[in-house]
Amino acid sequence: MTDRPMLSSPSTHPAPWREYAAYALIMLALAALLAFLPLKLGVALLAGLGFALALLRWPVLGLYALALVIPFSAVTRVPLGPASIGPTDLLVGAAFFAWFLRFTAGFQRRRPAPLLWLILPFLTILLYSTLAARSLTAALPELVKWAEVAVVYWLGAQLLTPKHRLPLLLTLLAAGSLEALIGIRQFVFRIG
Repeated sequence: MTDRPMLSSPSTHPAPWREYAAYALIMLALAALLAFLPLKLGVALLAGLGFALALLRWPVLGLYALALVIPFSAVTRVPLGPASIGPTDLLVGAAFFAWFLRFTAGFQRRRPAPLLWLILPFLTILLYSTLAARSLTAALPELVKWAEVAVVYWLGAQLLTPKHRLPLLLTLLAAGSLEALIGIRQFVFRIG
């Protein structure tokens, strides 16, 4: 018998140098992004990328961000033809997409959403009333808004646990306080 250790079976994980090379390429791409784009755009894209990665890991961050963005969404809407899109629309879609990816990967279980069966008939009635509306361009944004309410309820039922309630409550209070401070500033300086 020899004292030599037995060789282990080949690993299915990539070699560490490949991981380091991939990290180096990512860092190089991010550095090029910051170097060649205007600073504000580069920082905004980098922050958006960081938030998207965090959202993929923790989809509940989408609900926290949604609570902060809703009071300011009217000012930041971008017109797209007869409709417009804002940060709330993007956040609802991104949070649902992140939850869906984690659900299909098996990281998240589906939990019951008992009030969804009360919201769905309401959405159905809204859909039928949209068909009789005088202006579809005015009716469709409202229908989308109510569909987003159903999606946010679904996400809340799927993502919020008792440990997430206090942070969400504090986020809602912070958003309301910021909105109140903006209102006080507008009143004092007579702007807006």
